[in-house]
Order: sequence, then C-alpha cells, then structure tokens
Amino acid sequence: MADAKDSKDDKVYHLEDLLFVKCLVQFEEFPQYITGFKDIRNSFDSRFASSSNFSSLNLDCVRQREDLSLIDIEHHSSIRPDLMRRNYEYAVNLYNVTGYTVHPFIFYTGDLPVNKIIRMNDFNTFQPQWFILKEKDGMKSLNNINYKTFNKIDWNVFDAIDFAWIPKFDIDMSIEDCIVELAEIYKMMPADNKFLQFCRESLKLWTGKYIKDKERLDKVKECLNMSELEEIPFEEQLRGVILEGELERAKLKGEEKNRIDFISKALKHMSPKEVSNMFELPIEYVDEIANSYSK
Repeated sequence: MADAKDSKDDKVYHLEDLLFVKCLVQFEEFPQYITGFKDIRNSFDSRFASSSNFSSLNLDCVRQREDLSLIDIEHHSSIRPDLMRRNYEYAVNLYNVTGYTVHPFIFYTGDLPVNKIIRMNDFNTFQPQWFILKEKDGMKSLNNINYKTFNKIDWNVFDAIDFAWIPKFDIDMSIEDCIVELAEIYKMMPADNKFLQFCRESLKLWTGKYIKDKERLDKVKECLNMSELEEIPFEEQLRGVILEGELERAKLKGEEKNRIDFISKALKHMSPKEVSNMFELPIEYVDEIANSYSK
C-alpha cells in the first residue's frame, strides 16, 4: 500500500488506499484493468510467503493467470529505492515459494515525474510494469462516461473504475472542479445502475479530502442527495477549514501590527530611506508608515 508515513499529507494516501481496496473487493476485473491480462483466473493466497527481511509479507494484490504465472500488484503514491527493494523482495519470494513466474506491477497514484527504474545494486535492475494514473487521459474518460450517462448507454466495469480514479488522471481542470463534474454525472445515473453505490462512495471519499468551499460542497451534496446524517462530517470539515482560515488571517494581522510597531520605532532614529535600505522594504511602504503611524 501507499506509505502514508512518508507523505506530506497522510489523508490523501489513506483515501487512495481505501479506494484501491474497494476496487479490489468489488471488481474481480480490477487486476485486468491494471495489467491488461484477460486470462486472470483467481486470487492467490500469498500469506505463507516470508523472508528474512519481511517475516509477514502483506502483498497488496496477487492473482494467478491460466498459465499459472503470478501477478503481484503493489499500490504506491511515492517511489523510493527502499520501496522498490521491498517490491523486488516480494516478487523474488513469491517465485522462490511457488516456482511460478511473477509479473510485478505498480499501480502508481502519485505525482509526475517518476523514476521508473531505480537500481537495486550495481548488477541488477528491478523493472516492474507500471500503471500510472497521471498518464491516463482524464478528459477522454470523463467525456466517455458523461456521453454514456446522458445517452442512457450501459456502463461497463471499467467505466466505473475510471469514474472512481478520474480525479487523479491527467485532467484540464482542478481536482475540485472534476469532483463537482463527476457529481453532476452521478446525478444523471439511473437508479438501477449497478455501479451507483460504488460511485457514490468514491465521490464521498474525494469530497471529504478536497472540497474546501461551501459552494462546491453544496453542489456535491445536492447531486448525491445526501441525508442530514451524511452531511455532518462534511459540514464539520468545512467549519474547520473556515476556522483555520480565520486564525491564519488573525495571525497575519498580528504579525503585520508587530512589524508596523517595529518600523515606527526605527523611524524615530532613522530616515525612511535608511529604514527601507536596512530592512529591504519598499520605500513607499515605509513612507506610508512614517506618515500614518510615526509621531
């Protein structure tokens, strides 16, 4: 899974982990979506695999193909040499325990650019296959599901998976605007759409992370027809964002007052030009303080 402890923002990676697991649990086609392999026949219990460095391997997703070879899919939101070494160890141990060929994949939800080849040592290079969300054409996917929904064309499972991940695709809009547009598509979905609940849950996850203003939040709530109980955590989050903004403005206001007081005291002993040069401040700013505050 994505390593939240190494992130500047733990919550977004927790969200992506949740969504990754939801896709695995609800759609047996999800590994095919990532790998392109159409001969995946069943999941593979890898819990017995162990190593000297990883006594209990917790692989994200292992599936078996018709030729008995294995697919190991690991989800990452960042890439570092230690993570690549861990993935390499996973693949090696799966092979050692089973004797089956292992196809390693990385489902990458982080930012670009990413170094796809990180050397393990001077002699060998670990080269998994990559599925990078930021390289997917988000506008094409968005237009596709919008067209199908508007024209009452049945979705397939890959449309639903696209819907869930489009905010992290390459899109010509902000994530916030993308979430609102997806909510509007959701509002058009017929009640008998078998992916309706999954799309609703994914939208709520993205909304909880990214929507910080009341106008957008109200639009999403309207499209999802949220109950009062469902609205509570989003309203509380919005109040928290507003409070944080007020506190930040108050802090800046206090800092500005302190700076003005300091400059006013300096002006009692120096000319505005001297103060401007010494503290690298615009002369117009110092003159304004000299005229308004220094007596």
